[in-house]
Amino acid sequence: MMSGDAIEGYIKSFDNFSLLLDAGGDILLYKHAIATITSVDGTFRLHHQ
Repeated sequence: MMSGDAIEGYIKSFDNFSLLLDAGGDILLYKHAIATITSVDGTFRLHHQ
């Protein structure tokens, strides 16, 4: 996030303005507050439960 805080989790859903992150519980983040998205191993893939 733009405040410098890091959050780890899986992106469950997203739309034009926000994304829903599964990080031990659901967290709704507005896209304008996100500075960077990275993956642990450098690859991006779909997460299926």
